[in-house]
Amino acid sequence: MKREKKKEKSVKKREKKEKEKRKREKIRERKREKKRRKELRKERKEKEKRKKEKRKREVKREKKKREKKEKEEKKEKKGEKKRKKERKKKREKKEKEKIRERKREKEKEKREKREKKDLRRKKRVKKREKKRDRKKRKKRVKRVKKKKERKREKELRKREKKRKKEKKEKKRKKREKEKIRERKERKRERKEKEREKKEKKREKKRKKSKKREKRKKREKEKKRKRERKERKRERKERKEKREKRERKKREKKEKERERKKRVRKERKKKEREKKKREKKEKERKREKRERKKRVRKEKKRERKERKEKERERKERKRGKRRKERKKRKKREKKEKEKREKEREKRKRVRKEKKKKREKKRKKERKKEKEKRKKRKKKKKEKKEKKEKKKKRKKKKRRKEKKEKEEKKEKREKRERKERKIERKEKKEKRVRKEKKEREKSEKSKKREKKRERKQRKKKEKRERKES
Repeated sequence: MKREKKKEKSVKKREKKEKEKRKREKIRERKREKKRRKELRKERKEKEKRKKEKRKREVKREKKKREKKEKEEKKEKKGEKKRKKERKKKREKKEKEKIRERKREKEKEKREKREKKDLRRKKRVKKREKKRDRKKRKKRVKRVKKKKERKREKELRKREKKRKKEKKEKKRKKREKEKIRERKERKRERKEKEREKKEKKREKKRKKSKKREKRKKREKEKKRKRERKERKRERKERKEKREKRERKKREKKEKERERKKRVRKERKKKEREKKKREKKEKERKREKRERKKRVRKEKKRERKERKEKERERKERKRGKRRKERKKRKKREKKEKEKREKEREKRKRVRKEKKKKREKKRKKERKKEKEKRKKRKKKKKEKKEKKEKKKKRKKKKRRKEKKEKEEKKEKREKRERKERKIERKEKKEKRVRKEKKEREKSEKSKKREKKRERKQRKKKEKRERKES
């Protein structure tokens, strides 16, 4: 009976150990799977990041091209000489840009090829490792299974032998002994039931813990999604605010422009009105002067006529009237011609003065125009210089950024490689450790078996002696 109990205990222990072993193996597999998924996620993220950066660079390049085209079209509209020179410059620029673009495309293709090659190599290595791990696992599982089956068969055979022997002994033994055995068996069964109950409880607890973990995971994912949504919403709000500010600025600028236009128009209108008023005033004064002159002349003429009438009357008295009239007519004619000549002279002088004034005014206008042109030209040149400077700075910044990114990628690659090597070393260490533990456990089992065999032999010998 005692032997049987011991055997049962040893069997239970073994089963328990095997169970624990299976459990450990499952946990290890889960961890490995987790790590692999993590690495895959990381690679995917890196890929997406590279794609985004590539897209950004392309968009920037297109924008630059567009801006250059617009500037060139504006420049082409000015003068034939300038147009020829600019065309020449544009051709040279375009050729340079083409060469640069070709270089860039070549570099990009090289980089893409390199990345693709790296990815393929990584995938191959991962596949190989996975396959090797799977094969090893399968072999190990098969080996363990075979061992267990052999053990089980051996134990079964032993048990059958023992049972046969015990049956013979039981026949010889009395009823009292049988009763004791039955009582003990009942006790054992009770214990087994209790153990099963405990195991059920443990399983229930395990399930509950699993459910809890799942729930926590779900909550975490929900939280992450919520945060992502909030970030998205905030970005949208910021964008809308920025657009609003820009719109307000634009409206303000337009209003300012319109106000200036209006003010300019009003100023011009006022100037025109002022000129008209001045012109009217001048005409009024001139008419006044002319009226005064006419009145003076008429008075003079009347006085003269009165005097002449009196003289004629006196001359008529004297008898010289005809002669005097002839003389007067001649004199008047001469005076008239003289006056006309003077008038024409004044007219000519006035015209010449007017022409000179206009000439002078034209010259001044021309000079002012040329000055304005020069000022504009200077401003334009200054602006172009500024833009060139800005472009150079931009280019420099972009280049530095690119170099930084390349350095970063290289560093990350190196770190990944190092991590991989570390993982490999850890794995090998773990495998060695497990192997050692396995060997240790097998040795201990062998020792126990040997000891049991010895004890059994001793017992059998003693029983034979007693019989």
